[in-house]
Amino acid sequence: MFIRGYLIEAQSLLRLASPLILTQLAQVAISTTDIVMMGLLGEMSLAAGGLAFFIFNLLRTMGFGLVVGLSNMVAEAGGAGRDSALADCLFAGLAVSTTAGVCAALIMLFGPDGLIFLGQDPNIVAQTAEYLVWMAPGILPAFWFYSYRGVSVGLRKAGPLLWITLVSIGVNAGLNYILIEGLFGLPKLGLAGIAAASSLVFLLSFIALAVLTHSQIDFGKLRIDMVRVWQNARDLLKIGLPTSASYGSEAGFFAVIALMMGTLGQTALAAHTLVNQMVYIVFMVAVGLSHAASVGISEAVGQGTSSQRAAQKNNQINSGTTSGQRSAGEIIRRVGRTAFFLGGIIMSIIAVLYFLAPERLVALVTLKSGQQPVEVITLASKLLLIAGVLQVFDALQNIAIGTLRGLGQASRGFWITVAGYWFIGLPAAWFLAIDQHQGASGIWIGLLVGVAATACMMIFAFEYFSRTRHSGVLQSI
Repeated sequence: MFIRGYLIEAQSLLRLASPLILTQLAQVAISTTDIVMMGLLGEMSLAAGGLAFFIFNLLRTMGFGLVVGLSNMVAEAGGAGRDSALADCLFAGLAVSTTAGVCAALIMLFGPDGLIFLGQDPNIVAQTAEYLVWMAPGILPAFWFYSYRGVSVGLRKAGPLLWITLVSIGVNAGLNYILIEGLFGLPKLGLAGIAAASSLVFLLSFIALAVLTHSQIDFGKLRIDMVRVWQNARDLLKIGLPTSASYGSEAGFFAVIALMMGTLGQTALAAHTLVNQMVYIVFMVAVGLSHAASVGISEAVGQGTSSQRAAQKNNQINSGTTSGQRSAGEIIRRVGRTAFFLGGIIMSIIAVLYFLAPERLVALVTLKSGQQPVEVITLASKLLLIAGVLQVFDALQNIAIGTLRGLGQASRGFWITVAGYWFIGLPAAWFLAIDQHQGASGIWIGLLVGVAATACMMIFAFEYFSRTRHSGVLQSI
């Protein structure tokens, strides 16, 4: 019965996680296409575009973190039978994402010049700044897309996300080529054309998801009640601010690592960009599992709260559980542990592939274009061996962030990331790379140390809070 329960939970997780994983992989296919196109333009374009990508990804990840709690709010409301809250949740998400998008766009427009004072090559910084100028208009529709995504995921209606993202891969590739080369009478934008194509794709994707969401989900009468919107926005930010801070802590850590790589030279930064993108592709599996586990836990919390209120009303709270009942904590732990197991197994299998053919996989990412020097490919192949171990722990920590968010303990996840990344990982990377003169490999080993420490602390926190904060009774789950 014990094993059967976990098998059923694995099936439930995979049903929701599968379209999310495929959607995430489709989204990363867009950025991978951009990386490949950058590589075709040459080593400097790859280095500059890679640096811009780390900055943009930091802002996008933090913006996503602000509204990712929308899926938890929707799932918990659904578990408690409060479907009427959907419109309020959507408006709150759009209000938060609009504010965050404007702030992110301003940073992209006026922030890159400061990179020169961080030891970056002025020529690379100039191209990075131009890239971000063209990306800035796309950040708002990208954040609006995340708000609608949160509602869809919370209601377990993730299908449209996948189809929209699959179509956007081809659209992005076509626009990249047109704008880079200046076809059909358009100006030849080069590296900036990749950014302009991404902005257009973000806008088209948002429009498509908004139309499909409103055609599939009944939001009732979409009336804006500022009091309700403000209350829901506050509730969203209670989840979103610590989650965004956690995501930002991780993304910021990786951005600082990219800056450290930049001080080692153009070759190190280019190799790091390639390997980071490969890890980022695989990381999407963990992101899908994290969202699925978080939604499952939020549903259990909502059902548990509803059952407890009903029991209190009828004076039926007992000290134990009957055969038709199960502790909320038991359900929550089963969801989380199943997600950890699935993520660890999948990442371990992929790591074995890294160890068997690192150079072949790196060559695959570059499409064997021959544009990158042999030194870049050789260094990237060496770093990929370290990345194979790192990605197992990276998956576990991301899944754990989702479980803590579902438990309403997102702020704990933030402090754990601060400790793991900034007080353990960053000093380790600096010590190995600079003091021990291990260069790029030392930086990646430091990355591994920080991510592994974070994963262990996150899993411990999940086990602790699932036992101490959620022991209510669920009816026949």
